[in-house]
Amino acid sequence: MIDETKRLKTLKTIAELLNQSTSKRDMVHEVLQQLIEITHFETGWFFLEEDQQVRFTASHQLPPALSYRNFEPMCSKDCYCISRYKRGVLTKATSIIGCKRIEKALQAGRTSTNEITHHATVPLRTKSRSYGLLNVASPNQSTYNDEELDLLEGLALQIGTALERIERFEEEQKRVAQLTYLHTVVQELQKARSQKDLRMKLEHQLFILFPNIHVHWQRPLDSENMLQGEFGSSQKVWMVREGLFTAIEIEVFTLLMEYVDILLLHIQLEEKEREVVKVAERSRLAQDLHDSVNQLLFSVVLTSKASLAQVKDDSIKEQVEYIHQLASQALTEMREVVANHRPAALDKGLLHGLVQYARGIGIDVDVETIGTTSLPYRIEEALWRVGQEALHNINKHAGVKEAEIYLERKAQGVRLHIVDKGRGMNLENAYQLSFGLQGMKERIEMVGGILYLESDIGEGTAVKVYIPLEEPL
Repeated sequence: MIDETKRLKTLKTIAELLNQSTSKRDMVHEVLQQLIEITHFETGWFFLEEDQQVRFTASHQLPPALSYRNFEPMCSKDCYCISRYKRGVLTKATSIIGCKRIEKALQAGRTSTNEITHHATVPLRTKSRSYGLLNVASPNQSTYNDEELDLLEGLALQIGTALERIERFEEEQKRVAQLTYLHTVVQELQKARSQKDLRMKLEHQLFILFPNIHVHWQRPLDSENMLQGEFGSSQKVWMVREGLFTAIEIEVFTLLMEYVDILLLHIQLEEKEREVVKVAERSRLAQDLHDSVNQLLFSVVLTSKASLAQVKDDSIKEQVEYIHQLASQALTEMREVVANHRPAALDKGLLHGLVQYARGIGIDVDVETIGTTSLPYRIEEALWRVGQEALHNINKHAGVKEAEIYLERKAQGVRLHIVDKGRGMNLENAYQLSFGLQGMKERIEMVGGILYLESDIGEGTAVKVYIPLEEPL
């Protein structure tokens, strides 16, 4: 029997203990110890709900038949009380529940039950959710009176409230730990100096931040538990795993994607700055060439031309004539280099520049274009130089005055095809025999692209270029 004084003393003692607790497992062990010490109950145990499973968590003075082999009977299949709890029919402290686990122990010949056959059980609940069960028992007691059940109800309310508080505390601790580590992750990502490097570092850090995940750079199929992140104008990443993502993990992942978006923009700005520096350096070099080498060549051209009128010896005159031709050719090429260090034709776009160049050398072109993605300057210039050379070769070698230009610009990459229906050529050793073709191929490879030719005698020629804009991992 439990009188009112003893009930209040028990509730007060347990309340003081609960107020000091910050760990679920420590708390339930200590509660059981105190409860058994100050009441007439001789044993007790907890089943707590964790990760959508109801698991044996703690016990005090459990009979040997139930603590057998490291509590093996307590971790077996569901019993009467857990089944009723899961069905939602166990809503208050209840008496006269025969213990299925004790019944199985007796059937197995383990009779050391300390004469316990029945137990009282009470669900641990708050207004928002359920947390598990508290069971208590005494020897040779098959029923529990109202005073005992009232005590269990009061304890269950206190324990449920404490579990809710501790759970919130633990969740906040996890959140603080995750956000603190997120700062370290961002510092690591800031070391990236290219878009490819950023993606590699991001994937590595995702595996550290979120356990048991798979990272995909293309949308996975048939995945229920999935988080999608976006950064930049078109980059996406997916995280997949079997278990659900927690609210804290979703918050951290969302913040991380915002940081990555900013870091990607920073990297893109740095790449633009490097391109601007290169253009400025080339402009400075062009000016130096104009001021020095260009003037010297002009002087050689004038001097050699003046010397032609004064030289009478035919052999010497032939040599001076040769010097004059070489100097004139070098001066012309130098002026083209200086004038084209930043092609003016690109001011209105790559396609416009190629069309104008073709018309300028007498070639009619049919044009097809797909996409509007803007191109980095170094890629646009490489395509411009290769397009010039391809159109020049058509004018010089194809025997036709018509060509087709196909330009496709998408987020993943850019394609340029220049096709004619002229004489064609034998592709065997084509790159080795033509400095122009070899130069085109090397120029495209320098920006990470590929160039290949399709041609045969009498079948025309197609120059095809592909340059990726998003570097693959």
